[in-house]
Amino acid sequence: DSYPEFPVSPLGFESEKLNNGFTRYSYKGQAAAVPEVDFKLEEIKEDGTKIFGVSLASWDAGDVFLSFDYEGDEIRLYENGKLLDDQFWHGKNIGWTVGMRRYGRNAHDFKVEVIPLKKDAPIFIEELPDFKEDYVCTLKDVTAAAKTEVVFEL
Repeated sequence: DSYPEFPVSPLGFESEKLNNGFTRYSYKGQAAAVPEVDFKLEEIKEDGTKIFGVSLASWDAGDVFLSFDYEGDEIRLYENGKLLDDQFWHGKNIGWTVGMRRYGRNAHDFKVEVIPLKKDAPIFIEELPDFKEDYVCTLKDVTAAAKTEVVFEL
């Protein structure tokens, strides 16, 4: 929302005067295309660690964000054997999102490692996962979202 009103609405935007004196500008242009993302379980190690292959198609958007819905002690993102990023699990319904722009807009084949969270781990988590065994280690979903960047001059 803007105050005062812009002299001219930016190209691709529609304006709406609000009751509070502000003007709301809404982008009506083309949204960035979301690239395809796929994942599959590739390996289970002796300690229960699971290795997943995650493929991401190339894109033209300003940035793409991969979101990982997982349960485990830690998740790690690798490409060509190099650790790119990682995160410790924070609890139920709190995923992990990673911006991909820094790795290039080309297609990627990542490896994702989910380290098991043991039932007796000496850590505090407000809401523990549902342990069906002595540990939990799963990657439920991987999704992509594209960021649309709009630049305008007034």
